[in-house]
Amino acid sequence: MNRLSVLMSVFSVILFNLSLSHAQSSGYKVSQKVAIAGDGKWDFLTFDHESRRLYISHGSKMQVLNVDTKEIVGEVENTPGIHGIAIVPELNKGYTSNGKDTTVTVFDLTSFKTIQRIKLKGQSPDHIIYDTFSKKIFVFNNKSKDVSIIDPAKDVVIHTIDLKGKPELAVSDENGRVYVNLEDKNEIVVIDSKTFEVKSKWSLAPGAEPTGLAFDKKNKRLFAGCSNKLLVVVDVETGKVMTTLPIGEGVDGVAFSPLEKLIFSSNGDDGTLTIIKQNTADQYSVVENVLTHKGAKTLAFDEKKNTVYLSSAEYNAPSDGNLKPTIIANSFGILFVSK
Repeated sequence: MNRLSVLMSVFSVILFNLSLSHAQSSGYKVSQKVAIAGDGKWDFLTFDHESRRLYISHGSKMQVLNVDTKEIVGEVENTPGIHGIAIVPELNKGYTSNGKDTTVTVFDLTSFKTIQRIKLKGQSPDHIIYDTFSKKIFVFNNKSKDVSIIDPAKDVVIHTIDLKGKPELAVSDENGRVYVNLEDKNEIVVIDSKTFEVKSKWSLAPGAEPTGLAFDKKNKRLFAGCSNKLLVVVDVETGKVMTTLPIGEGVDGVAFSPLEKLIFSSNGDDGTLTIIKQNTADQYSVVENVLTHKGAKTLAFDEKKNTVYLSSAEYNAPSDGNLKPTIIANSFGILFVSK
C-alpha cells in the first residue's frame, strides 16, 4: 500500500471513531442467540426469503435453521471444509462448496439427501452463488484463482474462468453481470454471466484485501468490505470508487437493505456490526458500531423482518503457551440482530 493510501486509511479510522461518538442509535441490537449443535469452524450463511430458511456452513456439514420457529429442519453431512451454500429453488436443489476435498455437494431442498458430488479441477472452492440471469452456479476457487461454472440442469462443470487473482465474495446484478472481489489484487472483476468473459477489472484503492460484497440494484453501487477497515463504494457504470467509509476490524460479510437504505458490515475480529446509512447514491454516514460477538464475521440479511443473522461461538481466554483463544465446545449458534 502506498503512503497516500495509508494516510487515507488512518484518517478514515479517526473519522470513524469521531462519528461513532456523535451518532444516533440505529435501534439494532443482538436480540437473541439460537444454539446450534456441534463444533467446528463456520463460514458463509445463505438466507432463503421464501422458505424462511437459513443455510449454515458449520464444520463438515450444512445445517438448516427455520428462522421463525428457531428449529433445525435439515442437515447435509459429509461436506468437508464447507464454505458456502447456493440454492436453486426452481430445481429444488442446493449446492455446497467443499474446500477440503475440492467438490460441490448437490442436495435435495426437501429431503436434504445428497444427490451427487461434483469434482472440480479448481482448488479450494470458497464462495458459491446462483446467478438467476444465466441460471448457472458460479464456484469461486481461492487457491487456483479461477471460477468453475456449473449447469444445475445437468450438474456438470461447463466452463472455467481464469481470474488471475484470489476470489473472495461475489454478487450478481441479476442482469448479466457477476462481480467478485480479488483479495490479493485489491480489485473487483466484472464477469459476463452469459459468455463467461471477464469484461473489466476495477481498482478498490485505497481499500485493501477486499472480502465482503453487496449490491444496490437501484443506484448501481457495489459495497466492498476491505481488511484495512474500509467500506469502498463503487459505481458499476464507471468502475470508479465514489467514496469510502470506516468499518470495524475483520470484515468478511456485507449486506444492503434497500428499504432502510442501510449497509451492514460484520467484523469478526472486534465483534462488531458496522451500520452505515445511505443518504444519497454517493453520500453515506456511519450510524453506529453494534457489539455482536468475536468471530461473527459473515452475515445474511432478512428484509422481511429487518434482521441480520450472524454465526459465532464462545471463546476461552488465551492461556500460557497458547496465544490464540480457543472455541468452547458446544457454544456455536446464530445471533439475531434486530430492532
